[in-house]
Amino acid sequence: MEKTIDLRMLINALSKKLALILACTILGGALLFAFSAFFVEDRYTTSVSVLVHNAQTINTNSSTVSDINAADRLTNQFIEILENPAILQHVANSVGTDPLTGEPRVDAKDLSNMVSFYSSGNAILKIIITCHDPVLCLDICEAMATRGAELLREKVEASSVQRIESTKADISEPEPVSKGIFRNTLLGCILGFIFSAGPVFLIFYFDDTVKNSEDITTIHNVPVLGEVPSLGGDPNAKSNAKETRKNAR
Repeated sequence: MEKTIDLRMLINALSKKLALILACTILGGALLFAFSAFFVEDRYTTSVSVLVHNAQTINTNSSTVSDINAADRLTNQFIEILENPAILQHVANSVGTDPLTGEPRVDAKDLSNMVSFYSSGNAILKIIITCHDPVLCLDICEAMATRGAELLREKVEASSVQRIESTKADISEPEPVSKGIFRNTLLGCILGFIFSAGPVFLIFYFDDTVKNSEDITTIHNVPVLGEVPSLGGDPNAKSNAKETRKNAR
Protein backbone atom coordinates (compact mmCIF):
# COMPACT_ATOMS: atom_id res chain seq x y z
CA MET A 1 0.00 0.00 0.00
CA GLU A 2 1.37 3.35 -1.01
CA LYS A 3 2.07 5.57 1.95
CA THR A 4 0.58 9.05 1.88
CA ILE A 5 1.94 12.08 3.68
CA ASP A 6 -0.36 14.19 5.78
CA LEU A 7 0.92 17.71 5.20
CA ARG A 8 -0.79 19.00 8.31
CA MET A 9 0.98 16.44 10.49
CA LEU A 10 4.29 17.02 8.67
CA ILE A 11 4.10 20.76 9.29
CA ASN A 12 3.25 20.04 12.91
CA ALA A 13 6.32 17.77 13.23
CA LEU A 14 8.56 20.43 11.67
CA SER A 15 7.13 23.17 13.85
CA LYS A 16 8.09 21.22 16.96
CA LYS A 17 11.74 21.40 15.82
CA LEU A 18 11.43 24.94 14.43
CA ALA A 19 14.01 26.42 16.81
CA LEU A 20 16.59 23.77 15.87
CA ILE A 21 15.89 24.17 12.14
CA LEU A 22 16.23 27.95 12.30
CA ALA A 23 19.44 27.69 14.31
CA CYS A 24 21.02 25.25 11.84
CA THR A 25 19.89 27.37 8.88
CA ILE A 26 21.41 30.54 10.33
CA LEU A 27 24.57 28.68 11.39
CA GLY A 28 25.08 27.23 7.91
CA GLY A 29 24.70 30.65 6.30
CA ALA A 30 27.03 32.26 8.84
CA LEU A 31 29.75 29.63 8.31
CA LEU A 32 29.81 29.97 4.54
CA PHE A 33 29.61 33.76 4.82
CA ALA A 34 32.68 33.79 7.08
CA PHE A 35 34.53 31.36 4.81
CA SER A 36 33.80 33.44 1.69
CA ALA A 37 34.59 36.76 3.34
CA PHE A 38 37.77 35.88 5.22
CA PHE A 39 39.29 32.73 3.72
CA VAL A 40 38.65 33.04 -0.04
CA GLU A 41 41.50 34.94 -1.69
CA ASP A 42 40.84 38.02 -3.77
CA ARG A 43 41.01 37.41 -7.50
CA TYR A 44 41.39 39.82 -10.40
CA THR A 45 40.65 39.51 -14.08
CA THR A 46 41.96 41.31 -17.14
CA SER A 47 41.77 40.69 -20.87
CA VAL A 48 43.25 41.60 -24.23
CA SER A 49 41.70 41.22 -27.69
CA VAL A 50 43.66 40.15 -30.75
CA LEU A 51 42.77 39.77 -34.40
CA VAL A 52 43.68 36.34 -35.79
CA HIS A 53 43.76 36.36 -39.57
CA ASN A 54 45.49 35.17 -42.67
CA ALA A 55 48.38 37.50 -43.43
CA GLN A 56 47.66 37.51 -47.16
CA THR A 57 44.06 38.56 -46.59
CA ILE A 58 45.14 41.49 -44.46
CA ASN A 59 47.69 42.61 -47.06
CA THR A 60 45.13 42.55 -49.86
CA ASN A 61 42.49 44.37 -47.75
CA SER A 62 39.83 41.98 -49.02
CA SER A 63 37.95 39.14 -47.43
CA THR A 64 35.47 36.61 -48.69
CA VAL A 65 33.30 34.05 -46.98
CA SER A 66 36.06 31.46 -47.34
CA ASP A 67 38.53 33.92 -45.81
CA ILE A 68 36.23 34.44 -42.82
CA ASN A 69 35.82 30.69 -42.36
CA ALA A 70 39.58 30.26 -42.63
CA ALA A 71 40.06 32.98 -40.02
CA ASP A 72 37.67 31.17 -37.66
CA ARG A 73 39.60 27.94 -38.12
CA LEU A 74 42.82 29.83 -37.54
CA THR A 75 41.38 31.27 -34.34
CA ASN A 76 40.55 27.78 -33.10
CA GLN A 77 44.07 26.65 -34.00
CA PHE A 78 45.47 29.60 -32.05
CA ILE A 79 43.45 28.57 -28.98
CA GLU A 80 44.63 24.96 -29.27
CA ILE A 81 48.24 26.11 -29.59
CA LEU A 82 48.01 28.38 -26.56
CA GLU A 83 46.41 25.59 -24.49
CA ASN A 84 49.32 23.25 -25.20
CA PRO A 85 51.44 22.73 -22.03
CA ALA A 86 54.72 23.26 -23.90
CA ILE A 87 53.49 26.55 -25.36
CA LEU A 88 52.15 27.64 -21.98
CA GLN A 89 55.57 26.97 -20.50
CA HIS A 90 57.14 29.24 -23.13
CA VAL A 91 54.67 31.97 -22.21
CA ALA A 92 55.27 31.40 -18.49
CA ASN A 93 59.04 31.75 -19.02
CA SER A 94 58.50 35.09 -20.76
CA VAL A 95 56.64 36.40 -17.69
CA GLY A 96 59.91 36.26 -15.76
CA THR A 97 60.88 35.42 -12.19
CA ASP A 98 60.11 36.87 -8.80
CA PRO A 99 62.80 39.47 -7.96
CA LEU A 100 62.79 38.51 -4.28
CA THR A 101 62.87 34.71 -4.46
CA GLY A 102 64.19 34.15 -7.97
CA GLU A 103 61.43 31.59 -8.54
CA PRO A 104 59.28 31.66 -11.70
CA ARG A 105 56.27 33.89 -11.19
CA VAL A 106 54.02 31.33 -12.85
CA ASP A 107 54.34 27.86 -14.36
CA ALA A 108 52.47 26.14 -17.16
CA LYS A 109 50.09 24.28 -14.84
CA ASP A 110 49.05 27.42 -12.99
CA LEU A 111 48.81 29.36 -16.24
CA SER A 112 46.42 26.81 -17.72
CA ASN A 113 44.04 27.46 -14.82
CA MET A 114 44.35 31.25 -15.16
CA VAL A 115 43.69 31.67 -18.87
CA SER A 116 40.44 31.37 -20.79
CA PHE A 117 39.42 32.34 -24.31
CA TYR A 118 36.35 33.86 -25.91
CA SER A 119 35.82 34.02 -29.65
CA SER A 120 32.88 35.92 -31.11
CA GLY A 121 33.30 34.23 -34.48
CA ASN A 122 34.64 37.30 -36.35
CA ALA A 123 38.34 36.41 -36.06
CA ILE A 124 38.66 38.48 -32.88
CA LEU A 125 39.91 36.43 -29.94
CA LYS A 126 39.62 37.68 -26.37
CA ILE A 127 42.24 36.33 -23.99
CA ILE A 128 41.07 36.49 -20.36
CA ILE A 129 43.43 36.11 -17.40
CA THR A 130 42.21 35.56 -13.82
CA CYS A 131 44.62 35.36 -10.89
CA HIS A 132 45.26 36.65 -7.36
CA ASP A 133 47.78 39.35 -8.33
CA PRO A 134 46.61 42.28 -10.52
CA VAL A 135 50.17 43.05 -11.68
CA LEU A 136 50.73 39.42 -12.64
CA CYS A 137 47.44 39.50 -14.57
CA LEU A 138 48.72 42.38 -16.70
CA ASP A 139 52.09 40.73 -17.33
CA ILE A 140 50.53 37.41 -18.33
CA CYS A 141 48.11 39.19 -20.65
CA GLU A 142 51.02 41.00 -22.30
CA ALA A 143 52.95 37.73 -22.66
CA MET A 144 49.97 35.87 -24.14
CA ALA A 145 49.37 38.62 -26.69
CA THR A 146 53.02 38.97 -27.76
CA ARG A 147 54.79 35.66 -27.16
CA GLY A 148 51.66 33.72 -28.08
CA ALA A 149 51.42 35.55 -31.40
CA GLU A 150 55.08 34.79 -32.15
CA LEU A 151 54.54 31.10 -31.43
CA LEU A 152 51.48 31.00 -33.69
CA ARG A 153 53.44 32.50 -36.58
CA GLU A 154 56.14 29.89 -36.00
CA LYS A 155 53.70 26.98 -35.98
CA VAL A 156 51.24 28.11 -38.66
CA GLU A 157 52.49 29.63 -41.91
CA ALA A 158 50.84 32.74 -43.38
CA SER A 159 49.12 33.47 -40.07
CA SER A 160 48.88 36.89 -38.49
CA VAL A 161 47.93 37.97 -34.97
CA GLN A 162 47.37 41.67 -34.45
CA ARG A 163 46.46 43.37 -31.21
CA ILE A 164 43.58 45.79 -31.37
CA GLU A 165 46.05 48.44 -30.19
CA SER A 166 49.82 48.26 -30.36
CA THR A 167 50.51 49.14 -26.71
CA LYS A 168 49.48 47.98 -23.25
CA ALA A 169 46.54 50.36 -23.47
CA ASP A 170 44.51 47.60 -25.09
CA ILE A 171 44.82 45.48 -21.94
CA SER A 172 41.93 46.16 -19.61
CA GLU A 173 42.68 47.20 -16.05
CA PRO A 174 42.43 44.30 -13.57
CA GLU A 175 39.03 44.19 -11.90
CA PRO A 176 38.18 42.30 -8.70
CA VAL A 177 36.25 39.09 -9.22
CA SER A 178 33.24 38.63 -6.97
CA LYS A 179 33.78 36.13 -4.17
CA GLY A 180 30.16 35.06 -4.40
CA ILE A 181 29.49 35.93 -0.75
CA PHE A 182 25.73 36.26 -1.22
CA ARG A 183 25.52 33.05 -3.25
CA ASN A 184 27.60 31.09 -0.76
CA THR A 185 25.65 32.47 2.20
CA LEU A 186 22.38 31.44 0.58
CA LEU A 187 23.84 28.01 -0.17
CA GLY A 188 24.89 27.67 3.49
CA CYS A 189 21.36 28.51 4.65
CA ILE A 190 19.90 25.93 2.28
CA LEU A 191 22.34 23.24 3.41
CA GLY A 192 21.68 24.07 7.07
CA PHE A 193 17.94 23.76 6.49
CA ILE A 194 18.32 20.44 4.65
CA PHE A 195 20.57 18.86 7.28
CA SER A 196 18.22 19.92 10.09
CA ALA A 197 14.80 19.45 8.52
CA GLY A 198 15.81 16.33 6.59
CA PRO A 199 16.11 14.03 9.62
CA VAL A 200 12.81 15.35 10.99
CA PHE A 201 11.11 14.50 7.70
CA LEU A 202 12.68 11.02 7.54
CA ILE A 203 11.62 10.20 11.11
CA PHE A 204 8.10 11.39 10.30
CA TYR A 205 7.95 9.46 7.03
CA PHE A 206 9.14 6.14 8.43
CA ASP A 207 7.13 6.42 11.66
CA ASP A 208 4.53 3.61 11.41
CA THR A 209 3.13 3.87 14.93
CA VAL A 210 -0.64 4.18 15.32
CA LYS A 211 -1.56 7.46 16.91
CA ASN A 212 -5.35 7.57 16.52
CA SER A 213 -8.33 5.70 15.09
CA GLU A 214 -7.91 7.38 11.73
CA ASP A 215 -4.52 5.67 11.32
CA ILE A 216 -6.15 2.26 11.84
CA THR A 217 -8.76 3.02 9.19
CA THR A 218 -6.11 4.27 6.77
CA ILE A 219 -3.65 1.39 7.28
CA HIS A 220 -6.05 -1.58 7.51
CA ASN A 221 -9.00 -0.15 5.58
CA VAL A 222 -11.50 -1.23 8.24
CA PRO A 223 -13.88 0.92 10.28
CA VAL A 224 -13.34 1.52 13.99
CA LEU A 225 -16.30 0.28 16.02
CA GLY A 226 -15.31 1.80 19.34
CA GLU A 227 -12.48 3.04 21.54
CA VAL A 228 -11.47 1.93 25.05
CA PRO A 229 -10.63 4.96 27.17
CA SER A 230 -7.50 5.03 29.31
CA LEU A 231 -8.39 4.68 33.00
CA GLY A 232 -5.00 4.94 34.66
CA GLY A 233 -3.13 7.41 32.57
CA ASP A 234 -3.70 10.56 34.64
CA PRO A 235 -1.69 10.60 37.92
CA ASN A 236 -3.88 13.41 39.23
CA ALA A 237 -6.95 11.24 38.79
CA LYS A 238 -5.31 8.49 40.90
CA SER A 239 -4.46 10.88 43.72
CA ASN A 240 -8.00 12.25 43.68
CA ALA A 241 -9.41 8.73 43.91
CA LYS A 242 -7.21 7.96 46.94
CA GLU A 243 -8.35 11.12 48.70
CA THR A 244 -11.95 10.17 48.05
CA ARG A 245 -11.46 6.74 49.57
CA LYS A 246 -9.76 8.24 52.66
CA ASN A 247 -12.57 10.66 53.18
CA ALA A 248 -15.13 7.91 52.80
CA ARG A 249 -13.47 5.99 55.64
